[in-house]
Amino acid sequence: MAKVRLGKLADVPPGRSRTFPYAGKKVLVCNVNGAIAAYENFCPHMGGAMSYDGKKIQCSWHGACFTAAKGEAISGIAEGSALTPFIVTIEGEDLYLETDSIPKSPWANDF
Repeated sequence: MAKVRLGKLADVPPGRSRTFPYAGKKVLVCNVNGAIAAYENFCPHMGGAMSYDGKKIQCSWHGACFTAAKGEAISGIAEGSALTPFIVTIEGEDLYLETDSIPKSPWANDF
């Protein structure tokens, strides 16, 4: 698996989040009680930026809420949808994005 270093685990203390850029995408990394969860920082409703308050992830535009552990919608305008998950691992003191976990466009092989 290909991976790229995002930053240090210390950049994302428990109950907090940070967005890291990678290849034109924004990777929202949340520290959920010591476990790392990562998603594309893009609301499935209309693409708003997401934030994590230590309990849930919320869209800054319309208030849709998602679980931090699984990215599933729990309330708001995006009910029934989910955030796009990415795989981020911890190696020593660093966070690594597994680049193979980023979904490819259905048209990626057409060109």
